[in-house]
Amino acid sequence: MITYEVELDRILADVMRAILAMPGHGLWRFLPSIPFKFMTSPTVAVLLEDIALDNIEQWINSPMALLSAAPEVNKLRYKLKANFDESVFLLTALANMAASKFRRGSGSRLTNLSALEQGIALSVTFLLLDVAYVVSLGEYLSKPTREILDTICDSHPGILSFILCFVEKNFEEMGEMAQFLFRGLPLYEWDLSREDFVILKRLLTTPPLGSRRSLLAQYIFSSLPWTQGIVILAYQC
Repeated sequence: MITYEVELDRILADVMRAILAMPGHGLWRFLPSIPFKFMTSPTVAVLLEDIALDNIEQWINSPMALLSAAPEVNKLRYKLKANFDESVFLLTALANMAASKFRRGSGSRLTNLSALEQGIALSVTFLLLDVAYVVSLGEYLSKPTREILDTICDSHPGILSFILCFVEKNFEEMGEMAQFLFRGLPLYEWDLSREDFVILKRLLTTPPLGSRRSLLAQYIFSSLPWTQGIVILAYQC
């Protein structure tokens, strides 16, 4: 027996696949309107696998592994090149996906819904950062992607720690765009971890004092909400 849940999943997934299958016709502008919050968690994961990441369970369960993955793991690089003029609409749809709270699908192997949502958010964040700040698509996509990432950070403030790890890993490719990125993110929502301070210390102490890495760390430190009681006493530099 086909349930309402199954039928709604099928319809929404078919709509998204149909739109993606017709690049260059102005239809991708409708992608951000897809209501991911009405989808079940396994369907969202399968769609993300179709669009951008093979072996999606692997990345959702261990999203930090994406930072060391081979460049070709991101299928979004090639999909956007096929319809570059409408690429922002797909990136916005993925951000909406990352910011959504999903329904739990019956029979899902991914049983921890909050962990699944966090894994999807981290995976999408990696995809957006990669296409906007590492590959050659970045000149056009860097500003809108920064605005899109702000939406994900509002739903998952911990994403900022992942972004910091990504930036440190890819600083050579990003250069001055690293500070451009952080200037548009909600740093006032960031609950820094011990690991975040370790990374910021490495960046801050990169010689000379005026290096791009050091200037980035200086900007982040100067923008943190110290008056809100950030506790750093547990970390001794």
